[in-house]
Amino acid sequence: MPAPRDEPRSSHPGGEQRTGARRPAEPAPRHSVAAYIVHYRAESWCLDTVAALARSAGVRIQISVVDNSAPSPRLRRELPADVAVIGADANLGYAGAANLAIRHWRGTSPAADWLLLGSHDLLVEPDCVAELVAAGERSPDFGLLGPVLGPPTPFWGGVWNGYRAWQRGGPPRVGLPDPDAATAQGDDGGGRRDEPTRATAGDGSPEPGEGSRRGASTVGRSGAVATEPVEADWISGTCLLLRRSCVERVGEFDEDLHSYGEDLDYGLRCWDSGWKVGVVATAAARGRGSAIAERERLMARNGVLFAAKRGGYPGAARAGGFTAALALRLGARSLSPARTGEERRLASGRARALAAGLCTVTPREVRLFVRKQPAIASGSRSAGGSPPLRTEGPTGP
Repeated sequence: MPAPRDEPRSSHPGGEQRTGARRPAEPAPRHSVAAYIVHYRAESWCLDTVAALARSAGVRIQISVVDNSAPSPRLRRELPADVAVIGADANLGYAGAANLAIRHWRGTSPAADWLLLGSHDLLVEPDCVAELVAAGERSPDFGLLGPVLGPPTPFWGGVWNGYRAWQRGGPPRVGLPDPDAATAQGDDGGGRRDEPTRATAGDGSPEPGEGSRRGASTVGRSGAVATEPVEADWISGTCLLLRRSCVERVGEFDEDLHSYGEDLDYGLRCWDSGWKVGVVATAAARGRGSAIAERERLMARNGVLFAAKRGGYPGAARAGGFTAALALRLGARSLSPARTGEERRLASGRARALAAGLCTVTPREVRLFVRKQPAIASGSRSAGGSPPLRTEGPTGP
């Protein structure tokens, strides 16, 4: 006869009942975040971005889409009912769309202390937003935060050296530039990113001796995860978390930059106003990217104009000289028999686009950006003196 089996415990009256304690209810999230996605002609990506944000845990998040393109019936049909779509009258670029988001946030979300701005190719991990907010609560002197962007290369925020910008990639290093993964990129003029990083000009690796020392005391050479934000000059507009009090002090994005460099400008203005800018090591996200021919042209143009805003006419001349030298190097590469046909084609296209971008810069535009300098200097002094911008490095391109 087979051995008797243990009988299951009965839940009926007279039977033995289970006595296990119930799992306590999860506490309600303490913090509210208003998230705005800048969209331009990429409905499928935008829907994926919204879905990823909707899975965020540990925060109350309200998602809206700022539509920089013609009204999209698909977005309005397929987005969740609680996601608002804010239509722009025209393609306002990332800067203009971000300002629409700021105004909407101020008017409709008074309880949300945090504003998240993202591009339509952003994909966040479920705990990304909560980690950003938690880091901000632990570090009240940081007004602008971003996640580590990747893969394959993790990016730890950007550096500005006085005439060009790049992203720090790979494991963070103490007080050293990152020569392995400097990246220059942006969106296509309406919110699209071609990499999970942004900058105004550059060809790749910074020369030895260049770079900001912000964040040098935060992360060691071992690459251990930092518990506090890793300081950076600026954060990629792929994903920005802004504190309300920081936005109230710094103001809106500079719409004269339209796209490419507006995130760089905002990060440096945060420093000017006494707020720190940093990357949160425990927050992870990535950008899908895009490839648009206009990218190189707009990067060249805005690289000169932004340098004029920060460094006057000498800054504009230095940035223009660097970009012209880069275009010449790419032109030479396009004629090199040592390169493959595809490499020569790409180099030729980039060289032409950079040259075209330089040709679109007018003296009037340069004067406009040079005139913005007094506001920068005044704001920096009134803030009690944020860390000085690092301008050392090579004297030529």
